[in-house]
Amino acid sequence: MQTDEEKNLAKIRKVLRKKLQAYFKETLEPLGFVNRPRSSLWKRGTQTLLQSCSYGFPRDYYVRISFGYQFVPSFECWNTIPQDSQTQKRFELFRNELTELWQVTRSYLEHKDWDVPATFDEIDNLLDEINVYFTQEILIFLEKYQQSSDLLSEYNAGNIGDKYISDTGEPWFSFKLAFLRYQEGKYAETLELFQKYLLSIEEDRKRDESWEMLASGVELAVDSLKKRLNQNDGN
Repeated sequence: MQTDEEKNLAKIRKVLRKKLQAYFKETLEPLGFVNRPRSSLWKRGTQTLLQSCSYGFPRDYYVRISFGYQFVPSFECWNTIPQDSQTQKRFELFRNELTELWQVTRSYLEHKDWDVPATFDEIDNLLDEINVYFTQEILIFLEKYQQSSDLLSEYNAGNIGDKYISDTGEPWFSFKLAFLRYQEGKYAETLELFQKYLLSIEEDRKRDESWEMLASGVELAVDSLKKRLNQNDGN
């Protein structure tokens, strides 16, 4: 049974949730972000990035504001694979698996937590703090990084680190950087990164069908890149 304190905290969370819902709509909707009804997750898609921003209550006593992005899958690297039905079936399985996976994951995600106020009178003060965080951190970030090329130029210059490509490290760091290097036309480096990815998931693919489908698709890209580089004497 809930105590009076827990009941009061639940009421405060309910009010805070409604105010955050209104704040997110007022702040993000004019920037092109959309969300599903009753969802706390807002998204904005560009040609190469899917940006996101959300609020939530991971525990009853604190609220979390998160923001980040996922790279939009680009399959240009597979344009030169064989067109026979068996190869195309492998590629379709890979593409579907990757697309589904990237819809529910993020390459980079940042968050900040605040204690849920103890009284209703403190809610507006908390919203003021969240507004400062939005203004000084989130909105600047979302404006600065709207395309993968924005991130890559900063990464190449050494202004941001590996976590901006994948904040979970390997094997996804090599995998996602390979996509970006391909877009730069650096095919030899793309090949090396895909090969590194395959080595890092060698054991995982043996016991998980999803990993196997992803590895199978990457192997197609590796074969295609090898042929391309041999024809062009490297890049």
